[in-house]
Amino acid sequence: MTPTHPMRAAFLSEIGVAGYARFYRDSHFILAILAGFVFVAITSYLNLLPATPKEIATVRLVVVIGLWYPIVEELLFRGVIQGWLGTTRPGQHRIAHVTLANWITSLLFVGLHTIYQPAVWSVLIIVPSLLFGHLRDRHHSVYPSIALHAFYNLCFVLIPRF
Repeated sequence: MTPTHPMRAAFLSEIGVAGYARFYRDSHFILAILAGFVFVAITSYLNLLPATPKEIATVRLVVVIGLWYPIVEELLFRGVIQGWLGTTRPGQHRIAHVTLANWITSLLFVGLHTIYQPAVWSVLIIVPSLLFGHLRDRHHSVYPSIALHAFYNLCFVLIPRF
């Protein structure tokens, strides 16, 4: 086994992909899964979900929205941006029990979503974004954020509209 270069190991740790956390046993993660499922089910039942393409649940849509987007977005936002901000003294400051790194990252995340989401949905994305960031801070890993983001997106794609 080849030893890992110290700079490479530090970078992987900073972006949250160095180790594996047993996040699936964490009560915060489990409650976030349940809350997401209930939220999508209720908004679907009340017909509040935004319009989605007619090819709902095609393999391509499931792969892109359910897997690709969560991996890319979480690596960029929670891994690189929140990871870097979290190493700064101001980024570690807490506002309402949430790190400033998480607040800034979540606002950038919402900003990205305003490009292709209705305005109301873009603003509402702040809640799951802060939750993704909370799990990132709690576990020092992007894996819980990726898993939760994928779950939320898959619920959005796969839960039928009533």
